[in-house]
Amino acid sequence: MAAAKTASETITLRTPERGARRAARGRWLLAANGLFQALLTFYYWADDAAWAVPAWERVVATLALGDGRQLASPAEHWALREKH
Repeated sequence: MAAAKTASETITLRTPERGARRAARGRWLLAANGLFQALLTFYYWADDAAWAVPAWERVVATLALGDGRQLASPAEHWALREKH
């Protein structure tokens, strides 16, 4: 255990002992269309659920598999499109 002191309080930080068991969580997603297949995996400690679950939900909400169409120019790439 480590302690960090501030002007008004003491904060105790807990770090798990080496080899200690911690609860972990995992999520998997299979996505497919006529041309592509994707397997996404995401693992996190149960303690990190407050930020990990929203991060996973964002990944799932923004996943888009391509349709195999050749882009006319690099400017057509989704990452380069203007945001409205």
